[in-house]
Amino acid sequence: KFISETLKNDRFNKNFERYLESCLALGGLAMRPYIDGDKVRVAFVQAPVFLPLQSNTQDVSSAAIVIKSVKTINGKEVYYTLIEFHEWRSSDDYVISNELYRSDDKTKVGSRVPLSEVYEDLKDEAKVTDVTRPIFTYLKTPGMNNKDINSPLGLSIFDNAKTTIDFINTTYDEFMWEVKMGQRRVAVPESLTALTVRTADG
Repeated sequence: KFISETLKNDRFNKNFERYLESCLALGGLAMRPYIDGDKVRVAFVQAPVFLPLQSNTQDVSSAAIVIKSVKTINGKEVYYTLIEFHEWRSSDDYVISNELYRSDDKTKVGSRVPLSEVYEDLKDEAKVTDVTRPIFTYLKTPGMNNKDINSPLGLSIFDNAKTTIDFINTTYDEFMWEVKMGQRRVAVPESLTALTVRTADG
């Protein structure tokens, strides 16, 4: 009952439908719960910012989640990267640790800074007891990852059809170009198209 009410209050079905498109396009999607006031909510983590740390071909047991944010300080944009590590220190010791990095260049992670610069109430480390599985879950697309058979991550649903899709796209572009060129109109003066007939006597 608690889980059903939590998912209902968080509009999980509506949000999941929106993120499912990303899952199919990018090959996977992770989800993890978090506390918002007195409520439990579900955060959706898209494939590019979900990094497995320990896994087998079936499951991901440890992972890093990357969260990027931007702040304007003295009229200048500053880029922050929060890395949230989910790790097992032992068979019953599940730890979530957080590291914050700051950079003036959005293409670089930058230097580590105190969490309080952005997240005042976030702890460096939190231990979770009485759990036997990670508190995140990873949803992969159906089918084998034939790009890396040892990877627990999924592939985009169109990854293996990329060559065919590129061929169809190129063929369509060429066809449309021919249609467009065939419809071209040229404006010329009437004098150039006037028909002049000369008789034998000039």
